[in-house]
Parts: sequence; C-alpha cells; structure tokens
Amino acid sequence: MNARKSNTWLSALIAVCLALFTSLAAAPAAQAAAYGTLAVHNVAQTADGGTAILAGDTWSIAQVATADIPDGDVSRIAYTATDKFADWAGTDWLALDSDQRADLAAELADHAAEHDLYAASAVAGADGYASFGSWQIGLYLVVRTGIADANAAYTAAPMLVGVPTSEDGVITYDVQIQPKYEWAARLRIRAEEIVAYTGGDSMHGEPFPSVRYRVLMNRTLRNLVGDEGVGGIDFTYRGGERFSLTDVHATGDEDYVVIPELDNVFTYIGLDENGTTYQSSDRQNGGHAVAPVALRTIADVMEAAEDDRTGGMYDIGIDDLETLTASVDGQPVTVEYEPDTIKIRYVTDAEEVATNEKSITIPAISQRGFETGEADGLVGDFFAVAPTGTTFTTNNREELGIVGTTLGEDGSAEIALLSDTLLNRQNGASFEDTAHDMAEEFLASQGIRVEGRQWAYRYLDLVNANDGNAWMASSKGMDIYWPYPEGTGPKTRFRLVNFSNMYREYSIDGVESLGSAMRTTELSNVEITNTEYGIRFHVGTNNYGPFALSWLTDGSQDDEVPPLIPGLPEVPGLGQTGSAIMYVVLAGGVLAGAAWLLGAARRRRQAGEGE
Repeated sequence: MNARKSNTWLSALIAVCLALFTSLAAAPAAQAAAYGTLAVHNVAQTADGGTAILAGDTWSIAQVATADIPDGDVSRIAYTATDKFADWAGTDWLALDSDQRADLAAELADHAAEHDLYAASAVAGADGYASFGSWQIGLYLVVRTGIADANAAYTAAPMLVGVPTSEDGVITYDVQIQPKYEWAARLRIRAEEIVAYTGGDSMHGEPFPSVRYRVLMNRTLRNLVGDEGVGGIDFTYRGGERFSLTDVHATGDEDYVVIPELDNVFTYIGLDENGTTYQSSDRQNGGHAVAPVALRTIADVMEAAEDDRTGGMYDIGIDDLETLTASVDGQPVTVEYEPDTIKIRYVTDAEEVATNEKSITIPAISQRGFETGEADGLVGDFFAVAPTGTTFTTNNREELGIVGTTLGEDGSAEIALLSDTLLNRQNGASFEDTAHDMAEEFLASQGIRVEGRQWAYRYLDLVNANDGNAWMASSKGMDIYWPYPEGTGPKTRFRLVNFSNMYREYSIDGVESLGSAMRTTELSNVEITNTEYGIRFHVGTNNYGPFALSWLTDGSQDDEVPPLIPGLPEVPGLGQTGSAIMYVVLAGGVLAGAAWLLGAARRRRQAGEGE
C-alpha cells in the first residue's frame, strides 16, 4: 500500500468515526428532548389570606395525547389523542380557551376514573410536592384523586398540562404546576316558611313564630365535620361568645334547627311575594329573593315590623347578619343566608291580640287529663281534647318540630284551640249575615226547620300559642267542646254546620278573597253530642275553619219538617210548613170519621136490644 492510499483510507476512517461519534452524541440529546418531568406543588391560600402547604394529597396522571414537535420547534407542537382517549380524537387542543380547557379536563377526569386509566399516582410530601419523574412529551390529565383529612376544606379542579410547556415565554421540559385551590367549606342557612295566626308568644317574647332554619353544608364542609354534623360548626354572632348547634337546637330533622342566639327581623312585604306594599327600595320589580343574599345589615334597607297584627307575608331576616361567622377547627367557613317568609293569617281585633291585650286561645288537654278532671274548670268555654296517642306537627311538617318559649325544655310548647269570632268585611260589616243565609239555606235543603232558629258562629283552629300561634296538625284530630249558649242546655237539640277550606289566608299568596271563598266553600253537617261539659264534636286536621251552631228558640226537639204529600196544595205563604197544617187537617178528619162510625155501631146495638 502506497502512502497516498494509506492517507486516503485513514481520512475515510476518521470521517466515519467522526460521523459515528456525532450520531452517538446527538442520540442522547434527541432522546432527552422526547421526555420531560412533571410535578405538582400544593400550596393554597387560606380563607383568611394566609398560606397553607397541603401535604398528604394524592395526585394521578393520564396521558391523553402524544406530542409531535417538528424540527424541535415547540411553537409548532401538535397533539394526537391516545387510544385510551380516542373519543376526543377530533379535539383541537391548542384552540381551547381557559374555560373550555377546564370543562374538558373535568369530562376527561370522569372518563379516566370510570375506566381506570390513570398511569401513575404520587402523594404530596411535607414540602407539598407530588412528583411523577420523567414522562414522554404530550398532554396530561392531572387530577387530585385523594384528599387528606386536614385538606378537606380545599378544592382543586382537574387540569390539562402539556409537557413541555411555556413559562414566561421560556420552553421548559421540567414542568411544575401549582393548582388553583379554593377554600370551599360553605354553609347556607335557609329560613323555612311558617304559617301562623296573629298573636302568641315565642322564644324571643314576640308574637312571630320561632324561625326554623335548614342548615345546608356542601360536601367539603360535611367532610370536615364528619359524624358531628352541624354540631361540629362553631358560630359567633355580634362578636359574642362562640356557640354550636346541639341536639336541643334540632327540630324534626338533623338539618333543621332553631337558633335563638340570632335576633330576627320581620318585615311586612304585602299579601304576596310580588305585593304592592313593599317598604324596601331594594325590592324592585317585586319578587322574593330566592338566591342567597350577600351578608348585610337588613335593618339598613328594611323597616322591621313591631308585631304581626297585619295579616299577610313577612320577610324573615337576621339582624346584624354580617356579624354571623362560622368556623371548623379554627378554619373559617363561608356563610350564606337564604330568606323566606312567615305567612300570618287574619284574626279579629288583631291589634289587641298582637299586643296580648286579648287572648283567643285556650290550652288543649289530653284525654287522660280530661278523665282526671282537668276539664272541670273549662266548662263554659271552648276547649279541645287530644285523643290518646295523638301526635302533633307544626304546619303538618315533621321537620319543623315543636318548640315553645324555651329551648329544649319539655312542656314549653302550648298546643291550644284558637277560638275567634267571624271576620268583618273591609267596610266593617260582619260576614255573619252571609254565613247565616248560607247555613239556613243548607239546613232547609235537608228538610230542617229554619223558622225560629237561633245562631252562633265561631272560627276554630289548632295552634301552638307559645310558637307565635303557628297552626298545628294532630294525627288523630281533636274533640272540641262548644259551651252551651245562654238559655240552652244538654236537652236542647242543636245543628252544627262547617264551612270547608276557609283558613283565613284570604288574598294572601294567591289565595282567593274572603268573598270568593264564601261563594265557593262547601257546607257540611257535623255530628255532635250534648255532654255535661258542652257540645262535643270531633274535628280532623283539615276540618277546622268557620262553624255555625243553631237551635230552636222554643226548645222543640223535633226540628224536621214533614215532607209534602203529593197532590195536596201547599198553604200560600207558608212554604214547607203547609204540609204540617195538612197533616193536622187530615188527622182531624180521620178522628171525626172514627167517632161517627163508633156512634153508628152503638145505635145499631141499642136498636137490637129494643127488639
């Protein structure tokens, strides 16, 4: 081999070695460029503005798309859905805005959980980092799949994260993301509608019923309080001492409570939720707030009612609402308040009743109490007796419970019979005239004598006098005793008529007016029994309202009119009483005929004796 050939061969060998070295050196760089790292840094801002490192949470990832970077130019990156997420193959991943990206991440998270598609999980350490190491470049779904008990108050939504990504205009393959956490413990206190009559007493010494609240907790808050339920929440009000809702606060359901620690304000808003008598300038376009209102001092925008003398709708507010705070283990809980209304039914002499100058309720007694003499002092008055085994519910809703003037003490409620005269018309005239005409016509249609009949009227219902006269339902009805009217007694024959579906909500919240109700009501006979305590009758839960009692002034026990005899004319002007006169005439004729026959027979016998 000559020197020239030797040099040529050597040059070629060097070139091959250089090329091989270059390719070997370039291979790791290319390989490195196809992978990146991913980590989640769990740092959150607390509700009071501080910072919390959230250790112990579990994060999981799934690759939803591979990435192609032509010529290493990340600005030209393109994503292709993986087989496991083939349903989203047509997605233009790079065209998604932030809201669309968040919605899609939530959708993909449901899909991944349902089909167990997560490729790896990592738990955040004491420094808050959950690290996944090196992964092929692409688009990843990152989801918080496990929440440590200490972090239950914080929420973080699923995310879509690209590897590599751009941070401040710089491309990085070592991706660290910091979820956007929210302090999510939320409590909504929702007032419940209650129907009551004017007057009565309550925990706050006012005629309105004690407000019931439904306490609604979101999932995060329920996780925080665990088995303690609402009892695990600490409250403060007006900067006072901390208090919690214990068993004595609960009514008929674990989520329904009374909170006497709060001072309520009641604002008359009219006869319905779109009424014409709103006193607040912020209630434009009518309408009752159905969404939670911002914390505020209601007294700033509404004028509180002194009492409930005016029938209609009252907004339930909390005075100094902005001072109501809640927390769990020292961590603040966001509080929302959702108002509702109290519906007040009408009574006569409402001002006197509302200010306790006049009482229209009589405490009910049990059947056992009746048998042991408790009714002896009630003779001469209206009263009610509860059959053995009777249970009561406020507004026929078990969840509202039964409360009285004190919290959690048995016997502070006072189930009572509300006994009132009939309402007057707006012009002051009584509706008794209308009721009288209707009741007379009703009795006459049954062939019952109406001439010479006396009448007495009463409106009756069952209430809790120590809960703002909230109306009550009784599981077995009640036995009512009506005192004997003057000049009558156990030997008097009475007739009792009930007017159905007239519960004194006239023109309130869409209910028909009193005049319309009188035209549409149905009358029915009520079975009665005369006793030494008065006239007894039984009333079911839905059979209260106006009653008309009548009797004959002559003391007659037979008040049924005999039926007309077909073919015989009535006596003009006497109507159905004509049949009674005809009976007298016929009876006289029959007696006269019988006397003539007897006389004829006697004469025949005398003639025979002469023969």
